[in-house]
Amino acid sequence: MGAETVGKVATASNLAGLYGINGTKKPETSLEFQKIINEHIEEMTEKVKNGQVQQKFMIGNQEFTLEEWEELLKKFDDMEKEIIEETEAAAEEALEEWLEADDEKEKI
Repeated sequence: MGAETVGKVATASNLAGLYGINGTKKPETSLEFQKIINEHIEEMTEKVKNGQVQQKFMIGNQEFTLEEWEELLKKFDDMEKEIIEETEAAAEEALEEWLEADDEKEKI
């Protein structure tokens, strides 16, 4: 089972779909399906015990772990800082050009 199931609720459709997509036979009987669910429960229990599963939170229509959310906020802050720096540099350049043009007018 792939990483796409980490932190998600095991439902009949996503478990059966994942097993079919991964090349294994989709469960046809309730016993086969129960076996798949039990395997998934055991796998998730081990991941939780080993600290490999992080809690996820829905934000808008996406879900993020705390680590993913912090990374997203850092990227946003970095981009915002870059935009502010570029805007300030453009404003300073425009002011200098305006002052130079004003000085030229006074000389005439």
